[in-house]
Amino acid sequence: MTRNSGNIADALGRLDRRAERAKEEARRLAGVKARGDVDADCSDEIVPAPARGSVKSMREVHMVPVGTDDFKEVEERYKAGTPGMVRDVFDDMTDQALRCGGTAPFTAAQVDAGRTYGALTERVEAAGVKCSQAFDVQTGGSGQTDFLTAYMTDRQRLRRFHNAIGNGIALPILRKSSGEALTRRAIFDRVLVDRVCLQDQSLSEVLAAHHWQNTGKTIKRLRMAFCLILERMHGI
Repeated sequence: MTRNSGNIADALGRLDRRAERAKEEARRLAGVKARGDVDADCSDEIVPAPARGSVKSMREVHMVPVGTDDFKEVEERYKAGTPGMVRDVFDDMTDQALRCGGTAPFTAAQVDAGRTYGALTERVEAAGVKCSQAFDVQTGGSGQTDFLTAYMTDRQRLRRFHNAIGNGIALPILRKSSGEALTRRAIFDRVLVDRVCLQDQSLSEVLAAHHWQNTGKTIKRLRMAFCLILERMHGI
């Protein structure tokens, strides 16, 4: 190989690497953009924002009387698109189940319990952060007293959530016979709830974090355990 041919090969190699880096950057940017997508029927005033997360449309309904003793749901009409709410892991898991031809894995009450627990935990944890407005209560009385009252009320409610979750094991290790079982760890109820409701992890991601194989049997066992915990949390 001559010197010139070697230089040409090096130049072509650099071009190939540059093109690959450009493709990788394009894929990364596409992923960032997708994390901030907004449903098409949402209001134009809701702009894409990856740091916020993707937004789904939220169609509100109100009840109207039908005849003398019945009611029906009527969807609220909007002139400039529907309001929206940030999607979370419950939306993602539901979408995945529906795409696979199944049904929603959680009831509306179970999802509400998980979301309420997540929001409550964030609010309590933010109380000690400087400039936080988690308990920015203005009722005409002492601001410090209002803050402490709201904070203690939420602390007590969060404690009731923790008691309902308990210290049980959602997915115990039944036997140790394979290589996988040597690294596999039990999944505790509180860990499961916190990973899903606070860290926005799917059940599959929780399994992977504890070195479980994501089989139909294990995901079903974990989902059933999670549903039972959410049932205990509902109504708190």
